[in-house]
Amino acid sequence: MKNDLERMSIGNGAGSIKYPDQVARACKSPMSRIMVGSITLLPRDGNIGDVYYFHPQNFWSLNSLGLPNPGMEAYKKLLPEMVCVAHGAGKELWTSVAGFSPAEYAQMAVDCFGCGVDGVELNLSCPNVWKGDERKEIPSLNPELIREIVNTVHSLTYDKFGGVRFESIENSITIKLSPVEDDSRQEEIAEAILDTVEEVTLSNTVPDVQGLRVDGKPALAFRSDDADHHIKHRGGLAGAAVLKPNLVFVSRMKQLLGEDISVIACGGIFTGADAVRYIEAGACGIQCTTSYLEFKEQIFVDILMQLSDLVSV
Repeated sequence: MKNDLERMSIGNGAGSIKYPDQVARACKSPMSRIMVGSITLLPRDGNIGDVYYFHPQNFWSLNSLGLPNPGMEAYKKLLPEMVCVAHGAGKELWTSVAGFSPAEYAQMAVDCFGCGVDGVELNLSCPNVWKGDERKEIPSLNPELIREIVNTVHSLTYDKFGGVRFESIENSITIKLSPVEDDSRQEEIAEAILDTVEEVTLSNTVPDVQGLRVDGKPALAFRSDDADHHIKHRGGLAGAAVLKPNLVFVSRMKQLLGEDISVIACGGIFTGADAVRYIEAGACGIQCTTSYLEFKEQIFVDILMQLSDLVSV
């Protein structure tokens, strides 16, 4: 366990850091990998209304942010500065990209690597992009689409960077998946990624969940834009409520993927004990999103101190 701790990748989940000042603040924490994004090709304002809620007693969160960000062209100007700041602090700087086609994923991966990032996470699992009453398809639930996206990304990035900046481009590309309970679908997804990536992040939020605030009102109440007159209450569930089911998912996927594919765990990590449970399930790193949004850089200080105490026992 001690050796596992020394090799662990520890960082924030996509959606929690998007701008240079946030990267600078994150550099003061003990996280080793800073994740910027998710980035989309075009600028997005995101959903409007009540798009995020954290339950103060039960420590779960719901969100339907809708990928707000200034777009890839803006990040081509911002990312070199972020990389410089992160590297100056001894941190890796990764980007999360969310495309609306395989070609968009590939183009953004190339743009990000061109800005000097250490790696790119393909966000195949955002459940919160809406157009009216229709939610965007979640690519990670479609094994064939997973394969098409990753193969398209690899083809273009190999053409641009293979053998030049990266000894193995697969080591610098990871994919983030949605949680899946069905055994046969898990097997299909594992088969789709076995020969395409060397790392996977498990997992994004549980899609299409409704919840109530402590005052009994809907946790979320949002519209996709000003032209959308239908208020929606469904979003992605994260935080403490997803810890137990995601541990099962991580353990199952690790069995299917084997030792050659690394797993970064994301979901309900608030303490060192939570991280240990994921390590025991086969993960070699963690991402914190809800806990980072709520408790900022201190969460990583606390987790690592607790981990150190646990592994020294």
